[in-house]
Amino acid sequence: MKKMRAQQAKIQEKLGQILKPEQLKRLEQIRLQVMGPMALASPDVASKLGLTDDQKTKMREAMRGVFAKLRQSRGGNAGPPSAEARKKMEETIKTAIMGVLTDDQKTTYEELIGKPFDTAKLRARGMMMGGGRGQGRPGAGRGQGRPGAGRGQGRRPGQGRPGRGRPGQGGRGNG
Repeated sequence: MKKMRAQQAKIQEKLGQILKPEQLKRLEQIRLQVMGPMALASPDVASKLGLTDDQKTKMREAMRGVFAKLRQSRGGNAGPPSAEARKKMEETIKTAIMGVLTDDQKTTYEELIGKPFDTAKLRARGMMMGGGRGQGRPGAGRGQGRPGAGRGQGRRPGQGRPGRGRPGQGGRGNG
């Protein structure tokens, strides 16, 4: 966790050298919007809102309750929730959390997140949460640009992966 915070601090420092102050502020607003209601659980946002320990406890309980209902409704499915389920979950959490905030805290939160930014455009392009891996330059994906680089390409039928397998299973030197 400390390593990640140090890395984030370096990134923030570099961004401060590149972006104008108003751009940096807008980037932070968009980051908080992307985090959705979970942003309220971050220490820096909680500090800016002046959340009490009681409010933090109520928010955690609300989040746990929503996550428990989501797990129960999915029947133990461990995969990520659908876009529709995620949106519903975020709205439920936001409603529960906003109910804990005072009017002044709600106003401060709205100022922190700024005017709405359509984050769905980011998600749709596979850029959120590391979804953009392997996309970018042509030929960078699996099996593109190199003969035999894809799954099973470039191998004769019956051949396993070189250096793997048991004798007689088609591995290198295994007959």
